[in-house]
Amino acid sequence: MLTDKWCVITGASRGIGREIVKRYINKSDKIYAIARDKEKLNELAQKTDKIIPVVLDLADIEKTREYFKNLDENK
Repeated sequence: MLTDKWCVITGASRGIGREIVKRYINKSDKIYAIARDKEKLNELAQKTDKIIPVVLDLADIEKTREYFKNLDENK
C-alpha cells in the first residue's frame, strides 16, 4: 500500500484509466483522477473521498502546466 502518497491517473473517466483508479483506491491515500468528462469523473468520485476529480484536457498544455504548478492550491 502506498502510504502518505497520492497518484495521478489520466483518462480516468473510462476504459483502462477508470480501471486503474478502481485498483488504486485501496493502495493509495489520494487519487487525482484526470479526464475531460466531468459527469463520469464525479460519478467515480462518489465511490470514495480518496478520489479527487480533475476535469482537464491534457492536450491544452498551458492549462495543464497551470494546474500542476498550482496543485497545492487546487486541492
